[in-house]
Parts: sequence; structure tokens; C-alpha cells
Amino acid sequence: MFYSKFVTLIGMVGIRGAAGCGAESGVGSDESVAAESMQLLSDGIFEVVVKNCAAVSFSSGINSTACRVPTGYVLIGGGGQVLTGPTEAGAYLQASMPSGDNWIVKARDHSKYRSNYRIQASVIGLKVVGVSEATLRQKIKVTTSTSSPPERYNFADAYPPAGYVALGGGAEAISAGGHELLVASKPSPSGGGWRAVAKEHIISDPGTAKAYVISMQSFNTDIVLPQGPFLHVGTSISKITSTSSAGYQSISLRTTGTVPCGAGASADFRGGGGRLLTAMMPTDLNFGNKNFEVFAASKNIESSGVGTTTAYGVSIFNY
Repeated sequence: MFYSKFVTLIGMVGIRGAAGCGAESGVGSDESVAAESMQLLSDGIFEVVVKNCAAVSFSSGINSTACRVPTGYVLIGGGGQVLTGPTEAGAYLQASMPSGDNWIVKARDHSKYRSNYRIQASVIGLKVVGVSEATLRQKIKVTTSTSSPPERYNFADAYPPAGYVALGGGAEAISAGGHELLVASKPSPSGGGWRAVAKEHIISDPGTAKAYVISMQSFNTDIVLPQGPFLHVGTSISKITSTSSAGYQSISLRTTGTVPCGAGASADFRGGGGRLLTAMMPTDLNFGNKNFEVFAASKNIESSGVGTTTAYGVSIFNY
């Protein structure tokens, strides 16, 4: 049996946010922003909370915000978005990644096109029926991989340990000057890990891409389910791709009857200066009460960037 429950938390949120949501660095404004929201989804074995933290305003530069997983849940995924006008140069994602019980989203405006913007982060948390939080934490791991040496265009693939299945992951663009930006945070081509892709744009600043994969032990003979026999974790991957165009574009992957565990996106381009990510957000805010949506968006600035945007969703199940 599958059920969905949507909860909206109304509250005024300032520079530091509320309930673990707020700015981690940079200069935020005192302007109050949108309310948080949470959605619960369960198939009777896995219960997932998708929590969208309030957006936080910044006055240009490199900034980040965090969304903390609710108490009693273990972090297994997340995402975020930069909020600016579609026709503005605006800001772009530099990181969407796990850090303890927080999902961190980092962004910057382009150095040639200063812009105020907001960052919104989202986190996915997991419970398993009859399993304590402490036991579940022992069965979930985060593994990373960083590209080398620094290049103008970089990618890295992170894979889980043997006996673990990938639930999702994150990505980070790293460079000395802070000009590397995210192009993709998505399942690896093999489907067994997570890929991060980053690039410089207009301004020369070779860097690296860091991939994060979040995984869970697949065979769990120590966890006997009420339905019997023991917990055996599997995942499935869905995706949807936009039509090819230049400028700003977005696409939403909508699923029903599944329990989400990961979200990703990629900005794919053919020649030119390329496209950059502005959103890879697990949310239901644009989809009402229809279970789960991954919102992805990208755009190009100054140079040609004809291409597509793809949204990825990962779901967890027992078999």
C-alpha cells in the first residue's frame, strides 16, 4: 500500500531560516521568504520525507544554504535551486551535496553579471518500518570521488562499497577562483553510482568535480520484515529530457506510486559555451499532492548553449 501526506509549515523565515534551514555563508538579507513544506510518502516498508526549506536571499557573490533532515529520519538525498528571473544572467549552482544531517546547496552569480538571487535547498530523509534510526544510519554510507588534475571541463564518478546499492548523490564544483559551475549531478552511466560534471564558463578557472554517492546495504538479513522474509533493497531510475533550445529551460519529472530516494539533473549541450544548472530540486510544490516531482532547470549566458535539460529521479523498493 502506498500513501502520500502533504504538510505545509507556515512561518516567517529570516537570514538564518528555521528548523535547520538557512544561510551557511555569504551575506543574506533580512527579508522573510516563503514557507517550508514537507511531504511524507510510504509503501509500508520505506517511509520518506521530502522537505523543502525556505529560500534564502543573497546580494551576489558565492553563498550557500542548508536544509536539515527532520528528526527521526536519515538523510538519503536532496537538491536545490537558484531563484532569479529567467531572462537575467542570474546565478548558477556550484554544489548540491550531503553534509551530515544537512543538504548543502551552494551557488554564485557570474562574475561578469552581478545579480541578487535566492537559494532554496531540499532534503530527503528515510525511515524503515521496525528499524531504529541508529541501525539505519549504520547501513547508509556516503562515498566520494574527485576528478584530477584540474581542467576546464571535469567529471567524476563515485561508486558505493561492495554489497551496497546507490540511492542517489550530489555534486560539487571546486576551483581556486570559485568560477567552476555545475553541469550535472546524475546517475553514473552504469547506473551503479553517481556522476558530477563541472566546467568554467567565460572566465578561465580550471578546477575539479567532486561526486557524492549515497548508498544503502542491499541484503539485510538482520532486518526481518512483517511481510517477510528480510529487507532486500533495490532502486529504479527515471528521467525526462526537455526539447532542445537556447536560453532558459526547465523540465519536471513527475512520478506516482513510488518512494523517492534521490534526485539529479544534467545540462546537455552541443558546442558553444555550454549550459549550466540552476535547479535540481526534489519537490511537490509544482505538482500538488501527486507524490513526487524533480524540477530541473538550466540556461546559457553570453555564448551559444543550445541543448537540453534532463531531470532524474531514483526510487527505492524492497524485493
